[in-house]
Amino acid sequence: MLLDLQFIRSRKAPSGPPAVPPSFIPHNERRLKHERTGSLAMESVDSTAESISKQIALEGFYLLPFAGLVVPEDLIWTTALGNSFALAEENGWGVGLRGGYSGKHWFAEGDLGWNRTKMGGTLEIPGFGLMSYDGKISGFGFFFSGGAKFNLGEQISLLLGLGMGGMDQTIDFSLETLEDRQDGLLFAYQFFTGLVYSPSDHLLLGLRYRFLGVEEITSYSSRDLHLFELNAGYEF
Repeated sequence: MLLDLQFIRSRKAPSGPPAVPPSFIPHNERRLKHERTGSLAMESVDSTAESISKQIALEGFYLLPFAGLVVPEDLIWTTALGNSFALAEENGWGVGLRGGYSGKHWFAEGDLGWNRTKMGGTLEIPGFGLMSYDGKISGFGFFFSGGAKFNLGEQISLLLGLGMGGMDQTIDFSLETLEDRQDGLLFAYQFFTGLVYSPSDHLLLGLRYRFLGVEEITSYSSRDLHLFELNAGYEF
């Protein structure tokens, strides 16, 4: 009898709810679990790709105020008698505003700018000897430009571009007691290169070199200007 009781106790089932094998887990619950996992993975990949795209491409509309140094080449003055003289211009300065749209590998923009330089020195005038001169040249220009953009890293891009437009230029020239003033709206063109850096969201900083050519005006030759600019602005 005692042996029979011990045998019955040893055959008792363990306490607690029975374990359910994986094959008995409802199919719907397993499917929902896989869908949630896949959705989270896709959201993570999408957010990472979007973040990288924004950091590298620097795409969107932008406004960039700028200021810089203007280095002019010599201006040629031709008298009524046909004599030509080189007038030495001093370095000047310029300011302006440009805005446009930047894609992943291209950009298009327009800019407005004002610049001013001075000139001065002496000329050897046949029949009169050495004579001193001075003057100033100012211009208000507008350009439409476009070009290619090369992404050098996550936050910096190299720009290469060209454009054309006009320059409302005024030349004030004085030779001893002789004074001359000429102005007009002239055709102008430009070639440029520069760097754009985005240290944080929406903030843009940059350096730019521009070669600017302005057509001739009565008595004065065409002008070649070298502009070295700093700019800082906002990307929308």
